Amino acid sequence: MVDTNVLVSAILRGRIPREVIQFIIDTPDYDWMVSTEILKEYKEVLRRPKFKLTEDIIEEWWFVLDTVTKLVEVNQVIVIIIDRATLEGKQGSSIAEIT
Repeated sequence: MVDTNVLVSAILRGRIPREVIQFIIDTPDYDWMVSTEILKEYKEVLRRPKFKLTEDIIEEWWFVLDTVTKLVEVNQVIVIIIDRATLEGKQGSSIAEIT
């Protein structure tokens, strides 16, 4: 899976993030796997006005996402306990579910 921030950085800044994505695309031993939710997130993030992407760039990347990524079904819930004391130097924790 490619983190959404890496995808956005590849589009906006190029260089290393774009090379990572190009490597995944060009290497037959690797699959860029996404869930329906992740694909939706990619597309929603690319539409954010703050990135000022033209419609042509958005459509180009949507084409890449639709043709290069491998859609996988996610059927498990993973519970992650985040210890805020460790992350923020404070007490308390929270629970996040990843589906």
